[in-house]
Amino acid sequence: MTATTPDIIDGAFRVVATTELPHRRSPNRQRAAVRIVLWNVAFMAAVVALPILF
Repeated sequence: MTATTPDIIDGAFRVVATTELPHRRSPNRQRAAVRIVLWNVAFMAAVVALPILF
């Protein structure tokens, strides 16, 4: 066998389950998005308020 010939491995592929789940938003993803927005608001408020205060 040379380096140019690929190793072909025969195998069986089977589908265990295919279900069409209804699309619903993940609560963890929503919490993460809210957390990011709140941190961004806090940092922007700090950027604006700190130069005014000092």
